[in-house]
Amino acid sequence: QRYRNAILLSIGVVYYLRLDFVNCQNLIKLLALRQKDSADLIKILQNEIDEVVRNTFIPDGIALTAGLKENIFMSLICSITRTPLLIVGPPGSSKTLSVNILNDNANGKESRSSYYCDLVRLQSFHYQCSRSSTSDEVAAVFHKASMRQSTLNDSCEQCLVFMDEAGLPEEDKESLKVLHYLLEGHMSTKPTVSFIAISNHILDAAKSNRCVCLLRLAPDNSELEIIASDIL
Repeated sequence: QRYRNAILLSIGVVYYLRLDFVNCQNLIKLLALRQKDSADLIKILQNEIDEVVRNTFIPDGIALTAGLKENIFMSLICSITRTPLLIVGPPGSSKTLSVNILNDNANGKESRSSYYCDLVRLQSFHYQCSRSSTSDEVAAVFHKASMRQSTLNDSCEQCLVFMDEAGLPEEDKESLKVLHYLLEGHMSTKPTVSFIAISNHILDAAKSNRCVCLLRLAPDNSELEIIASDIL
């Protein structure tokens, strides 16, 4: 049962959360052909998301929407497993906020929550993309994080490269093409650093296929109600 749950959770992380609403429903229908797998997938995934969020300190005044919960969960899971993550969504969908919350909570033995005390401390290396970003700048951030990681105990501390506004660099300059090489190492060799990129739009297949993707849609009415309620 434990192995089956792990497989379903992996499907949820790698496939389910990267789909839009229509394709999510299609996947659920496909799994429904295998008895209760579709219901189990959603239940197991939601239980794990709730477990992480329940043990995460969220500052007052922040609306705990489904989108924020998923962002925090995926950021944590992919960071501690060194799995590249790309979060795609419109402005205001809690992309940057979720990474900031994760960094505030993931402090190893010094974490506020006992849940995070059992996990590695994250050290974030932030890179703000712009239209004038260069491949040398991107490679330099990875190099700095890798050099720092080489001085740390992997079981206690983990370096994270956080790329903000990854959709800004102009594609014709191929500023982010260096990611093909940097992220490919996550597939062929043991990765040394974690990687999270956020973007307002999906990156090309060469980059997005090297990451686990989390698709954030515009908030629906229920999420807007939660936001309004928490603000008031």
